[in-house]
Amino acid sequence: EGEPDLYEYTVPSAALPSGGLVDLTADANPGANPGEPEHGDARGILGVGGEGAEAGSYVYFIAAGKLTPNAPTGQCATGSGGEATGTGCKLYLHHDATTTYIATLSPEDEEGFGKGFAGKSLFDWSPLLFVRSAEVSPNGRYVAFGSRVPLTGQPGEPFEQKSGIDIPGAEIFRYDADATANGEQPIVCVSCG
Repeated sequence: EGEPDLYEYTVPSAALPSGGLVDLTADANPGANPGEPEHGDARGILGVGGEGAEAGSYVYFIAAGKLTPNAPTGQCATGSGGEATGTGCKLYLHHDATTTYIATLSPEDEEGFGKGFAGKSLFDWSPLLFVRSAEVSPNGRYVAFGSRVPLTGQPGEPFEQKSGIDIPGAEIFRYDADATANGEQPIVCVSCG
């Protein structure tokens, strides 16, 4: 209660006369993980893709809940200033009635990557479209996003390093929804040296 879920509505059609409403952030196994939220705790949408009859069928989003069996535990807690303080902000893809865990992001990823329109910080999953930094390809197969987590094992350069402060630098990653089926790595770092 009090935490947001993310829903997908399918408009009525000949195959589905009443339409359909699905909670994309329903817990994959409620009660199985003590300390985990019993809800999705949706944090934001990175983007939506799909062309033609597939329009809108790829939904990339951030949630704290363990929505798939292979997603790690951990909450994406929020501090008093609204900033993320946990370790469980997870990136998911929902496509063809299946939710796929992609990666766990850093709390610092929600703090922004620089300044965008009107001096606002750029975020991967900001609810404001003009400050969102992640992009989904029109066909939905790819999403590009920033993270301070070395998702491919390639460490980034430090963003800030001075007396007691060590903030890792952000890198830009690309996820390919078809890579695993094609025998390729699904996440590549496109900005790593």
